[in-house]
Amino acid sequence: MNILILENLIDKKNLTILKKNHNIFYNKNKKKNKIETIFTRLKYNLNQDFLSNYPNLKYVISPTTGTNHIDNNYIKKNGIKFINLLGQKKKIRNISSTSQFNFALIISASRKLLDYNFLSKKNIFNRYKYETFQFEQLTCGIIGYGRIGKYLCKNLAKLGFKILIYEKYLKKKIFKKKNISFVSLNKLMEASDIISLNVNNQKNNTDFINKKNLNKCKKKPIFINTSRGEYVNEKDLIDSINKGNIFSAYIDVVKNEQEKELINKNLYKMSNRGKIHIFPHIGGTTKKALIYTEKLVINKFIKFKK
Repeated sequence: MNILILENLIDKKNLTILKKNHNIFYNKNKKKNKIETIFTRLKYNLNQDFLSNYPNLKYVISPTTGTNHIDNNYIKKNGIKFINLLGQKKKIRNISSTSQFNFALIISASRKLLDYNFLSKKNIFNRYKYETFQFEQLTCGIIGYGRIGKYLCKNLAKLGFKILIYEKYLKKKIFKKKNISFVSLNKLMEASDIISLNVNNQKNNTDFINKKNLNKCKKKPIFINTSRGEYVNEKDLIDSINKGNIFSAYIDVVKNEQEKELINKNLYKMSNRGKIHIFPHIGGTTKKALIYTEKLVINKFIKFKK
């Protein structure tokens, strides 16, 4: 089988496994008629225009939980098998790369570290510029109680944070710990000093965060998103920051991530003002996580082939 590698594999062992029985190609513009499998992560947008260039495509492999970079309608319509990390909850349960990164952002937000760092770069050294608090004085709202939400809840509670959780797919749950509560989304937005978005990969989560719920914020929280850019109405987020409803935002994801020319330019303007701190989707990019997830999808691909 002819495999096009759009983004290099991290572990040479995984590449060796593929090379045993398959031909490997790296140039997406050559031998398009011969390509039967594509391996990608998150760099490219595999939409209909892209995928239709490969008429003999049978498999798309992506070691990701998010699938918004793939045209799912096109691959279903054309009988292309999509191999990813969805449906492998048990196997990825112990992958804590994104969880740890999200945790680090929350700790940073608790002392407004990125906001102070921005001032320092402007030669403004005012240690009293922003009001900050110790962990036990802060309320962190976690939207989504999946793998990452559970990790955050467990570890933040140990540090003394008060935790508010919103999970639309779970009934109200009672914890023995006094500082953890399941609440409505409105209550979470109203009472949180820090808000972390950790919802799962569902189409109906598009623009999940919008002016309707952002307007509920009363404590000028810092907003954190390591989920997907599509789940936040970016215009509404920017407006909420400008109005003072949101203090600032720490985001690892943006809409149209694979199409740079389509990214909201106002995000960069807000970044230049120090009100939105943007990362290049690095949550899951620890070496251990990359190698492990890579191996998972390659093994799954090999099983499909048998």
